[in-house]
Amino acid sequence: MVETAAVIDTAPLIAYLGGVRQALGRAARRVVRDAEGGRVRLAVPTLCLFEVGQLEEQGRVSLGLPFERWCDLVEEVAALLLLPLERAHVSEARSLPTLRDPFDRLIAGTAVALGLPLITADSRIAAARRVQVIW
Repeated sequence: MVETAAVIDTAPLIAYLGGVRQALGRAARRVVRDAEGGRVRLAVPTLCLFEVGQLEEQGRVSLGLPFERWCDLVEEVAALLLLPLERAHVSEARSLPTLRDPFDRLIAGTAVALGLPLITADSRIAAARRVQVIW
């Protein structure tokens, strides 16, 4: 079984699936390459799909394909593992009160609950200190 190396945040997920890997930090690109090579997988909180849908509805991102097809792609890419939201993720999210955005808080809580680093450029998440960040 392939090890899960990290949880990926929404913005890096959009960049990765959009083929804009240069938008990722050096360490994040390294982990993504390992995932593409089949050595590890990246965990995608299902919550990211909802956030992407909202961002698209608001015109803040363009996916280049219909939203439902984009979601299918998340499930089809072997490097990615779609994760349901679990109670432990919610519990850990509640322990991160400095994160005001509910998406950030739940995604970071997922990483903490799983004991995995989070691929993100979000400085607020990095400042939370309980979350190990890869960028």
